[in-house]
Amino acid sequence: SSGINAEWPLRPGGHSMLFYGKAGDQQRFTDSMDFIQEALSCCGKYGYMEYESKNASNWLSTMPGSVPDSCCEKMTPGCGKDKLKNKDYTGLFTKGCYVETKKFLEFCLTVTGSAALLFMFVQLLAIFVNIALQRQCKEHEDYQLQSKKEKSTDCDSALIPLL
Repeated sequence: SSGINAEWPLRPGGHSMLFYGKAGDQQRFTDSMDFIQEALSCCGKYGYMEYESKNASNWLSTMPGSVPDSCCEKMTPGCGKDKLKNKDYTGLFTKGCYVETKKFLEFCLTVTGSAALLFMFVQLLAIFVNIALQRQCKEHEDYQLQSKKEKSTDCDSALIPLL
């Protein structure tokens, strides 16, 4: 089958980092993880040390002691090279992407839920205003009908003597 065989980059459990840095079908996984790391200012699933673990064996075998450039605060080509080997953690995102992604999704869901509740409140307010206006309009129509009856009765009685 075509497509990515890797699991979602930040799925809890599993060994998703095994696929980071592989070419071919797995390149989309690497691109996705790089995007997440850059966008959320994070590195690895649980932190930059993830790239030295057996969970990232492909990365570890090709780039030992290094982190991807997408883990650097100021991303330049080669900025992550030998950072772990030299124990130079300056300029690296230290937070793991799993927690950062979870926070980001919770924030988005909170904003979306709040917007939905606000929209619902506005709709309910519009319904109550509409009901109040309908009631007022009905009362006004009833008043006008009552006034016409009284006026027409007055006019009719005024016309009778003229005949």
